[in-house]
Amino acid sequence: MSMPCPCCKGILTKKEYGWECSHCSFKIPYVYRQVRLRQDDVSALVHEGKTPWRGEWKTRRGRTCQGRLLVSKEYTLQFQGRRFPAAPCPLCGSTLYVADAYLFCEHCSFILFRKIASRTLTPNELRDLLNRRRTDILSGFLSRETGKFFSCRLCLEQDGTVRFDFE
Repeated sequence: MSMPCPCCKGILTKKEYGWECSHCSFKIPYVYRQVRLRQDDVSALVHEGKTPWRGEWKTRRGRTCQGRLLVSKEYTLQFQGRRFPAAPCPLCGSTLYVADAYLFCEHCSFILFRKIASRTLTPNELRDLLNRRRTDILSGFLSRETGKFFSCRLCLEQDGTVRFDFE
């Protein structure tokens, strides 16, 4: 079975490792991010420029995530992960989105890492920090200088930085 190439309108044919165009360098692999592409995925890429959303893609760290494949303007495959809104941005009021290790705003430079001083914050602690701009006293932080554990509050400053509050 063959399909038209989205890049040059040549013919995409099945080869050893995926679909390849006979006239240009465009290719669609059989396996992308540890997921075997189905015939309907390849057809959607060729005809619509994107696959449907699926929940079985793998991140670089091996976690499962939702996303889809797109054919870019440069005719390369790109993965688009589904973004999950988390909270309003404390700096600009736009939406914060969840990534593996942090929350981020697409409209300003705000980033809030989930791990601070070797301690991973829980969703409730992140919510407190964003909504109240401070947490309760938390334990389990590890000092880089002394190598000892300590307890403190986290405070979110007006400029988006997080500081330790030992009082």
